[in-house]
Amino acid sequence: MTKNNFPAVNQQLFNKIEVFNNTYLPNQAISRQKTAVFDNKVLKIVNDFSKTHINSTKVQPLFRNMLGETLREIRRSRGWTLKNLSTLAGVSLSFMSEVERGAKEVSSEVLLSICQAFGISIDRLLDKISARYKLLNQIDTTMSE
Repeated sequence: MTKNNFPAVNQQLFNKIEVFNNTYLPNQAISRQKTAVFDNKVLKIVNDFSKTHINSTKVQPLFRNMLGETLREIRRSRGWTLKNLSTLAGVSLSFMSEVERGAKEVSSEVLLSICQAFGISIDRLLDKISARYKLLNQIDTTMSE
């Protein structure tokens, strides 16, 4: 695969996931269990797609997505709202929401503010993100066996 056709491959992958989403998850409230099933099926779609379209190269999630998921996990484990965190970190509520959803990149200064709000070091946060990547790699390995 060349660099020039990578966006087309991403679009094809997006289309496959969108078809799955529309087929199996019509617009309705989704339970935590259904969400977990959906996540596993999406991982399988991504894995299968990567084997056939990206020369078996593993598809790694973007760092900003992993960061957002990790921040959300920490925030929820403390029983905090987005408003609590955004206030303590000194960022807007909408920006914090976008960071958690993986829609925005953060500067090192903002990341430091968020870590300070949580009372953790940046290296501890990065360790948590690294653990998420390792888990995804284990899932990828298991699914490819």
